[in-house]
Amino acid sequence: MAKKDASESALQTYLREINQIPLLTREQERELGARIAKGDREAREKLIKANLRLVVSIAKNFTHRGLSLMDLIEEGNFGLLRAADKFNLAEGCRFSTYATWWIRQSVRRGLANTAAMIRKPAYMVEMITRWKYVQDELTNKLGRRPTDRQVMRRMQISSEQLRVIKRAAKASVASTSSDDFDSSWPLTQLLHDERIRTPDQMLLDDQEREWLQKRLDGLSPRDATVLRLRYGLEDGGPMTLSQIGERLGLTRERVRQLEKQALRKLNLIATAEEHGAEQPRKGW
Repeated sequence: MAKKDASESALQTYLREINQIPLLTREQERELGARIAKGDREAREKLIKANLRLVVSIAKNFTHRGLSLMDLIEEGNFGLLRAADKFNLAEGCRFSTYATWWIRQSVRRGLANTAAMIRKPAYMVEMITRWKYVQDELTNKLGRRPTDRQVMRRMQISSEQLRVIKRAAKASVASTSSDDFDSSWPLTQLLHDERIRTPDQMLLDDQEREWLQKRLDGLSPRDATVLRLRYGLEDGGPMTLSQIGERLGLTRERVRQLEKQALRKLNLIATAEEHGAEQPRKGW
């Protein structure tokens, strides 16, 4: 109980501190972006700190899936750091728009890594047991709790592997054994949730809309049209599968298939973008 209270207190303290950091105007963002491009570390830190609240806002959407809110925030912050390193002013979008995808991708990866371990009980038990043994061994040897670096060196694992082991040790098997970790979901989760199907719930916020519009040009005209209609990117609100079918002369089931196909293509585009790989040919 005391541990839980301490954790909640740490979270509350963190939230209170970041809420005191002012948000940036577009002009301030551009100025910082220009300084970052020249290698200004102070500007990078300022940009990151001003967007910590964005990470919390996104992380809240992934609770009850196996990680605590603080853990989700930590994963999201890794994405924010990567976004700050890769942000290009020439693209013309706000940093928050660009960072949103990186943050969500990082949170999803943290959840997926934990889930992958949870789904291998024997491996999970072995790694957690070894981790606890090394912790105790080093504590007795050093007369204090070992640092993560010392544990990593002793176990010969990376920082990412250690983070996954820690999460797996406290994650709930029940909460991570659902379809939340289906590998086909990344882009759909960006668009709120694939399981949400009522039109009024398919509306995107401005950041998601801008992100999606830029990447629809990489799809075939029909795939792009289906997503624009489905998510309300055309004039008017989002349409149901039946409404789209009537407009395009297709069955409801065919529209559903096209939507799923288009989302998978977007996922591939986003993944290629993340890793700096060659993009699929336009209109594929």
